[in-house]
Amino acid sequence: MRSFVFKDLEVFHITKRTLKNSYIQIDPHAKILLKTPHVSQTFLLELLESKEHWIRNKLSLVQNTPLKKARLEDEVLLFGETIGIDSPDAHKLRTSLASIPPQEKKRVLRAYELFYEQHANEYLPAVSSILPLLWGFLIRSYVSKSSKADGAVAILYAASPLTENLSR
Repeated sequence: MRSFVFKDLEVFHITKRTLKNSYIQIDPHAKILLKTPHVSQTFLLELLESKEHWIRNKLSLVQNTPLKKARLEDEVLLFGETIGIDSPDAHKLRTSLASIPPQEKKRVLRAYELFYEQHANEYLPAVSSILPLLWGFLIRSYVSKSSKADGAVAILYAASPLTENLSR
């Protein structure tokens, strides 16, 4: 990655041979990233010139938007109950969040995702022996799927009626 100045803006240029198009990105810290295949300096300057208005609008938007910070005082929603992050149930999450800088949103979200995944992996086997009797089904397997769009987690069960399995 190399940087250069376009008018009064510092631009960080990344060249990737695998790219077919050029991309301009403004990160949350108001850093301008320009990703392109191998192109001439003239092409870069023309591209930045044509997109200057868009770049300046995005920069002002990013600079006027405060960064969201993850705080250790947050609460965790666990099985429909709000649990404080300082509770014993959230100890693993608390320790992983303590080592992550709050401005690294992706790593903070990944820590929450891992916490819920680990909790589900501990909880589901424990209840899988009780639920079939309550539901009248025998659980053969389960898989957890998370949605990247909203972070929701769904548990998919492969089950069959309990009476069917008793007759075999």
